[in-house]
Amino acid sequence: SGHPAVKGVEPVNEPWELTPLTLLKKFYWDAYLIVKKEAPHWKFVMHDSFRFTPETWGGFMRGCPDRALDTHIYQAWQDPAPRLSFYNNACAAKKQIALMERAFGPVVVGEWSLATDNCAMWINGFNDNLPGFPRSPCKYIPC
Repeated sequence: SGHPAVKGVEPVNEPWELTPLTLLKKFYWDAYLIVKKEAPHWKFVMHDSFRFTPETWGGFMRGCPDRALDTHIYQAWQDPAPRLSFYNNACAAKKQIALMERAFGPVVVGEWSLATDNCAMWINGFNDNLPGFPRSPCKYIPC
């Protein structure tokens, strides 16, 4: 806990979006107490579990120091769309982040990508993809 390169911890990356919120929030509380006991100067970061809404996270752990909410912004899993839709999505994300900062507190965009499709090999895991994806034709070029 004393190394200057470590500023904080996120105890779990991308918990499943169907994880029961009561269980996830209890996990975050328990982890927060452990981290603050062992490294009180560290930041404690929680992933939003793909539920980036004030109804889910607004007021959670209010008053606790050094906490932040992590969200991941990707365009690659959306339906194919014209270029303007990507600009509109970026503006909508900016507004949602501002809303969440008012409801929860600090927000970190811990992962993001400018990719507009998910054709890249292993983007969803080793030799894997989500059912129904990719949603646009992929052009594979041999190395």
